Amino acid sequence: MKQRSDAVALLGIQVGRVQGANEFATVESLSEIRDGALEALKNTATLGTTDEVVQSHRRALDDVMQPLIRLIDNRVIEARKAQKVGPEKKKAEPVVEPVVQPLVENVPVVPLPTGRSNIRAGLLGGDLKDKMKEPTFLGEVKTWLSKADPSDPEERKDMVAAIKAMDPSDHASRKEAFELTFGTKILKSEARTYEPVLLRSGKPSMQGGKPVMREKLDTDAPLNPKALDVMATVMAELPAEHMPKGWMFEGQNADSATRGSYDDDTDKAQIRFSLLDADADFDADYAANCEPGDPLAKAKAFDLIVRHECGHKAASLVPLDELTGAEMGGAWVHHDTVKNVIDALSDTFQDFVTKVQKEGVPDAPTIRKAVENPELGFDAGAIAEALKLPEDRVPADHVLLQVLQQGAFKKYLVGSNPVAVGDRIFLIGGPAEGSWHSFSKTAWAKRVSLYQYAAPNEWFAEFYATANNGDEGIRAKAKEHYPAAWKWMNEHNCIVVGR
Repeated sequence: MKQRSDAVALLGIQVGRVQGANEFATVESLSEIRDGALEALKNTATLGTTDEVVQSHRRALDDVMQPLIRLIDNRVIEARKAQKVGPEKKKAEPVVEPVVQPLVENVPVVPLPTGRSNIRAGLLGGDLKDKMKEPTFLGEVKTWLSKADPSDPEERKDMVAAIKAMDPSDHASRKEAFELTFGTKILKSEARTYEPVLLRSGKPSMQGGKPVMREKLDTDAPLNPKALDVMATVMAELPAEHMPKGWMFEGQNADSATRGSYDDDTDKAQIRFSLLDADADFDADYAANCEPGDPLAKAKAFDLIVRHECGHKAASLVPLDELTGAEMGGAWVHHDTVKNVIDALSDTFQDFVTKVQKEGVPDAPTIRKAVENPELGFDAGAIAEALKLPEDRVPADHVLLQVLQQGAFKKYLVGSNPVAVGDRIFLIGGPAEGSWHSFSKTAWAKRVSLYQYAAPNEWFAEFYATANNGDEGIRAKAKEHYPAAWKWMNEHNCIVVGR
């Protein structure tokens, strides 16, 4: 079966045959109906793994087959009893016992709960969203959701279908269903709007040719319905252990960047999406954190950040340093202070000293003190002034100052040709403010995004979001760029999409 329409038609015919089976028909007739249904499941198995519509029709056929299979079993048992008659009774006609073939998929023998069968019927009929608007139907679904087992992959698929079918304006029901499905909490949801500041004349206040905007914050706003849909789609593919326990949505930024963060101590993720992303129906690209050609440049920003924050949770469950400390994961080194960075760059610093000194003056410790002073910003002119030297005595183009300025001020946004010493790039990164790291430029050249090299934990989360992306092409790039890291993550149960 290659075409959805053919598969759906075939499955629909079989559903009709099964539902129309007469309980008084012969075992042979009933078995023929059962076998036809099993053949339809077999012929649509491949397409059903990738097509959700076909998959839902296969589930519906599985469900209606259960009473038929039980009926055949009971008829066979009755036939066996009829054969065990005494000599004074008429001998029963021989019965050919049918071979009951196993189902293609494991489905429960017991009838589905009402709420779940509502979902299946709605998916089959294509009217689940309309049905969800009926109070009784919705109530039955919600009752089932409260008792459902999201650890069962099939149940979780139905739970996600319920979330997406609920009325987008019914924020409370959708939020409750989301939390039950993913074992997490939406702890805060804010919304920001922006309006121009008006002068007494009624005209907008201007600054730099642009109107000055005033922010208005709603601290108890429902989460954008499309954002919840995107999250449900993303998280449906990921294991429960990779879900942060709480999500905090802090409304929209006025600028173009959708941002996220994760707190290891509280196990909470925080997201603030951009107005541009919201206006683009959460379909804006992630390009701001990439160079053209990076695998994640065309990824969807909000989708990626949800995966990224789940990646942070996954990182807390593995020996992260084992990966990021090796060449396969960037060969990261934590230097902490600029003093330790200069120790690591001792030859480069000594060369800088020889360029600044005349007849040994100033001495190396004095020069080093000026270079390390954060208030001077690694600026040649400021260092010269501090050393009471002519400005031309301190070479502004020296690699030492270029490396320190790049790492302190550009951080991970180093462009396509960053300054390095040997194979090492240095920058301030990580949760601790002012904490210096370095990594391999060779590994950096294979990056999936610039942000991957913001800090070791960001390396992991960004790679997780790539290797577990919803886009098959992006997933393939993760394995292609860092095959050893992909293998390591797979061995640690962190490759979970598309397996």
